[in-house]
Amino acid sequence: MEAIFAGIVLFNPEISRLKENITHILGQVDRLILVDNGSSNKEEIQSEIQSFNTDKILYINLQKNKGIATALNVIADSTESCGVKWVLTLDQDTVCKDDIIEKYRPYLSMKNVGQFTCLYQDRNFLEDECKKEGFGFGNLKKVPWCITSAALLNVEAWKKAGKFDESLFIDQVDYDMCLTMREKGYYIYQVGFVGFVHEIGQGHIVKVGPWKIKTWNHSPFRRYYGTRNAMLVSQKHKELSEVCAFLGAVKHIIIIFIFEDQKLEKLGAGLKGLKDGMKEKR
Repeated sequence: MEAIFAGIVLFNPEISRLKENITHILGQVDRLILVDNGSSNKEEIQSEIQSFNTDKILYINLQKNKGIATALNVIADSTESCGVKWVLTLDQDTVCKDDIIEKYRPYLSMKNVGQFTCLYQDRNFLEDECKKEGFGFGNLKKVPWCITSAALLNVEAWKKAGKFDESLFIDQVDYDMCLTMREKGYYIYQVGFVGFVHEIGQGHIVKVGPWKIKTWNHSPFRRYYGTRNAMLVSQKHKELSEVCAFLGAVKHIIIIFIFEDQKLEKLGAGLKGLKDGMKEKR
């Protein structure tokens, strides 16, 4: 049976959630790589790792926050160095179903695959996600992009795509990789099953008349990179429009200013990200 690794990017994780994450994926893979972006609770992390009493877990501490792209590249590099072709990439708060690898495995012989993804539930919108994604059950289809969480990454495709773009640091890293893979002749496939539970920000829905507006409540730090990187990625890929990226970023800034807390901080971060993203030509 073909070996499959998994990797989790860490930054000050909630230990109980990390334990749940590790518990659900450890028995499904041949090795679990934990890459720590300089967590302040590293002693707790290491203690939790030791409690599993296994040599299947590899812990790599980067000593400081080098961003999710760098951490993902460390995971993929470590996988490649062992001659393994596939690695499941995970966020620290992702909890996989106990059969996610089993559900992915029948498709590993497919050609020109960049990544496999699956359906998921967002803890903030459990009912909404189930309804929205129900159409995909049992199907396999090409999709334009996927989030890195619980995506099964083809290491060869990752390398040919030039690895994750470390200049992006955090936001849009997954979107950029998918676009680059497609430009290199690889495809993203969604397998029609719910494979994990995930959480994007601290999202909630605001009702305005007949409309439902989702807000994610990311920090000003995340808002800066989200806006900056939307502009950078739109410049990098021909299929994207800088005008659409700009209008989308402005729309999000307005929604955040109206419906979220820390309005001034997030407004300032978003505008600075917009300015820097337009200035840093790719």
